[in-house]
Amino acid sequence: MLDDLDARLHLWLIPLDDELDRQWVSENRRLLSSEETARCNRYLRAGDADLFLVAHVAVRRILSRYRDVAPEDWRFATGPHGRPEIVDAAVPPTLRFNLSHTPGMTAVLVHDGTDSGVDVELIGRVADPVAMSRTVCADTEREALLALAPQQQATAFCRLWTLKESFIKAKGLGLAIPLEQFWFHGFEGDGPIGLGCTPEVDTDPAAWTFTVAPATDRHVVATGCRAGVGAERSVRVEEVDLSCW
Repeated sequence: MLDDLDARLHLWLIPLDDELDRQWVSENRRLLSSEETARCNRYLRAGDADLFLVAHVAVRRILSRYRDVAPEDWRFATGPHGRPEIVDAAVPPTLRFNLSHTPGMTAVLVHDGTDSGVDVELIGRVADPVAMSRTVCADTEREALLALAPQQQATAFCRLWTLKESFIKAKGLGLAIPLEQFWFHGFEGDGPIGLGCTPEVDTDPAAWTFTVAPATDRHVVATGCRAGVGAERSVRVEEVDLSCW
């Protein structure tokens, strides 16, 4: 059992490079709730169903490292914009999580009561990042993207998109937040990342801290956290081997 969360965000990465062993699937499907099982069954492609299964099993097994709750006993409720939260009177509100998955990778962010979010994306899923930037980027973001060499734009756009998603998920409002009303500085490089936004989106953008980094040579993962002005939230990263579950 892990100690209570410290001042760090705990980021768990679960690669899925190969087809799941069918015995693993059988043993782990029993951990899902009836609602999760129904959702998993609706996927037509085995790969999509496997990714869903890994993601939701990961949440349950990882949370059980923090509290003495069996993986199958965790209960969740979904907010009006889709963010899941733990429903258990015995679990303090200082234990929360955020989930993201993309082909080949699942990311689970475990954190305290501070609003936090994670997003992981597969580089190159957007065929034309420059065209996409016209609809999902603020003007300053698009200018920074267009200033890059064409061979750098796919990765830079992926870094930007994961940052935007991590912020949206941390806020818990989904795409109710207009994408052009908040923007990032420094997403294309290795320096500090800054958030700007209209007052309608957030009245204190300086209170947010972000990280963005490669998860593999094909994936980018970003975290966002409302840590407070001047506060730092480092990220502890753990990689999970599915064969251990």
